[in-house]
Amino acid sequence: ILLRGDTDFSLTAEFDRWDADGVRFVFGYDAKANLVERAAGAPDALYHELAARAERQLTTGPRTRPANVKDEVVRQRRF
Repeated sequence: ILLRGDTDFSLTAEFDRWDADGVRFVFGYDAKANLVERAAGAPDALYHELAARAERQLTTGPRTRPANVKDEVVRQRRF
């Protein structure tokens, strides 16, 4: 199970239990001053670049942008 959400829905008291049960979770947090200060003071060795994994290999090409018909409709209706 993967839970995703933001700070409004994060239940920090439950994180350890969820993790022990094999639940993965991703929550975004606002950049509060105290958290920014802690991150700025942390040693660089704590950070590493994350490699994003593709869920599947794309077999199609990029989609073409649909025609923007708004201007033509405005002209036809003489707005």
